[in-house]
Amino acid sequence: MRLRAVLLAGVLAASVAACTAAPPNHDVRSGPVSSGPTSPTAHDSSTAPRACGDLDVRGRVTGGIGAASTREAWGIVGRTIRHTSDGGQHWRVQFRGRPGVQLQSMDVLDPTHVWLVAEHGLYWTVDGGRHWHVFVEHCPLIHSVDFVDANHGYAVAGGFDHSLVRGGSLWHTADAGRHWQRLTAPASAQSVCFADGNRGWLGAHGGIFATHDGGQHWRRQLNLTGETANGVITVTCDRGAAWAELYGGGAMSQQAHIVFHLAGGRWQPVYAEQYFPHPGVRVPADSPGSYGGPIQAIGRAAVTIESCPACIGPGSDGAATAVALLAGSTVTRLGSARYLQSPTGIAFPSRRIGWVIGSSYAPFGRKYQAQILRTTDGGRHWSVQLSTRFRAH
Repeated sequence: MRLRAVLLAGVLAASVAACTAAPPNHDVRSGPVSSGPTSPTAHDSSTAPRACGDLDVRGRVTGGIGAASTREAWGIVGRTIRHTSDGGQHWRVQFRGRPGVQLQSMDVLDPTHVWLVAEHGLYWTVDGGRHWHVFVEHCPLIHSVDFVDANHGYAVAGGFDHSLVRGGSLWHTADAGRHWQRLTAPASAQSVCFADGNRGWLGAHGGIFATHDGGQHWRRQLNLTGETANGVITVTCDRGAAWAELYGGGAMSQQAHIVFHLAGGRWQPVYAEQYFPHPGVRVPADSPGSYGGPIQAIGRAAVTIESCPACIGPGSDGAATAVALLAGSTVTRLGSARYLQSPTGIAFPSRRIGWVIGSSYAPFGRKYQAQILRTTDGGRHWSVQLSTRFRAH
């Protein structure tokens, strides 16, 4: 099974940095700079990058996690990469980024190949994290990557809106990320997922598109209109099955979102947040939570963890999330991840074993940031494996 990190699409507003971006039809050529061996911890010693003329990610709420097996996984905790090789009993710092540089998301291909997207660079390891290298980016900035093998991958880059609603573009590499070539693809790309070297799906402003030739040609499969066309689409796929989540605005402890599933070549709605306006779209179920959360395809099914701020109260045991298993149009609510407030990434290497990363609140005013939890029963019960704690004001 193709295992990848899943990153929450909803983020805080960010500012725009000033400079001129690279010409849109030119390769993005990045020079590798060794970050040193991981003995015991690698540090980013690369030179400070120049600013790009697109989105500045500072101020974002980010977090990613990816798994290569039921025992080996990587997670973004602050400006560090934590790694476990024993199922999460120990999470060791494997890499420490340069101060002030935001780590955004990651893509785990297998136990040796991992890519990490940072504010101004793409990090890469071919030995499971013992050594990390950084390709210092030119414009436009890369926001997420999806690799189908050790050399070939896709990236969403650029964008002039804080939520990536508009301006993003699709790029391809054939040499593990050293060089990137912009592809001809639908405008305002937001997310991409490839099941293999040929089949893939692209979430772009106003719709979902499919390719069967590695991104050379795209065909619209879902057309969004009205209010739904102004959201951000996150796609996830595995073995040819695909799911998508569309995010809208948020207010009053609610966020507009709707989830689709690809069935028979058509995208079918699965559930929606009850206040999300979606005229003409018949949705069979309400959303598990009130805020959209990370979603991951697992074979023909998918798992999602959504935030539910209104769920906290007497007898709630600190639960502020809703975990659900998705199978076609069926939504099975599994429970909640105790004390987790804002899930930002999930990784399920199997149907029963998985991790979630995010920020958490505990009773009596204690706050846990960058918490990692694990389940061994498909999401019904969770245990805390790592947390970075500080007192709430």
